[in-house]
Amino acid sequence: MELDELFYKTFNERYQILQRKRMGQKELTLDPVFQEWYFCNAYREDDKATEWFRKNMRTKFGGKYDLFATVAFRVFNWPQTGQTLLDNDLILNWDLGRAVEAILKQDQKISGAYILKGYTCGCKVRGLAMIADDVFKNLDYHYETLMGMDKLEDMFNHLVTVPFIGHFTGYQKMQDLKFTHIGEGASDFDTWAVAGPGAIRGLNRIHGRDLDQRTKSVDYHKEILELQSKQGSLSKSSLHLTASDVQHWLCELDKYCRIKDGRRMKRRYKR
Repeated sequence: MELDELFYKTFNERYQILQRKRMGQKELTLDPVFQEWYFCNAYREDDKATEWFRKNMRTKFGGKYDLFATVAFRVFNWPQTGQTLLDNDLILNWDLGRAVEAILKQDQKISGAYILKGYTCGCKVRGLAMIADDVFKNLDYHYETLMGMDKLEDMFNHLVTVPFIGHFTGYQKMQDLKFTHIGEGASDFDTWAVAGPGAIRGLNRIHGRDLDQRTKSVDYHKEILELQSKQGSLSKSSLHLTASDVQHWLCELDKYCRIKDGRRMKRRYKR
């Protein structure tokens, strides 16, 4: 099987696993890789932290506060911290000191899904909260700037000018903002993506390159769009993938192939 075909096959199977789980089926998949090892959901929107944020915070405030809610939640990326922000009225009435004090009372404060970096000040929570504080102090400016842009790409490029919002964490925040009034009408809604290291490894596999190759001579975004364009012929389902969805699953394809090649990942599937 060609790897671009495997991309769509595994995407569809992971999506069906979630649907079977929601219906209470006991047998979720016959694929031994999916049976044993943990994978993200096919769509980022179905991951637990995103699902919680979507239901409880993402578009609940309106205007500039949808922007701030996204930044404030994603600098910690943890539902319990999001609930703490809500319980203490820290979206509409942000206060750095109150936020840090409230969050420090929790058992777990931040997500372990990926590394989160903030200001160095002797307190991890305060260092992260200071990123949100920077945005809140200039919230009108950031909101008006983003609202004056037509493309997610331009919004992303502005967002990463904020201290400690890097390309990876900025991309995660834009993945939420695209579903708010700020980004939902963007002209590149379906076609914008930023290829991260995992996605690049996935593309390298598909195109027969060295897995760790990363070079400016390759247009990774173009390759994402080419793979996206094949969904009509290869997907064998009615599921629609934006370029961001393709980028997201390329990371999981790389993980799937590593397991098939005999390598082991850190996290097994919990039944």
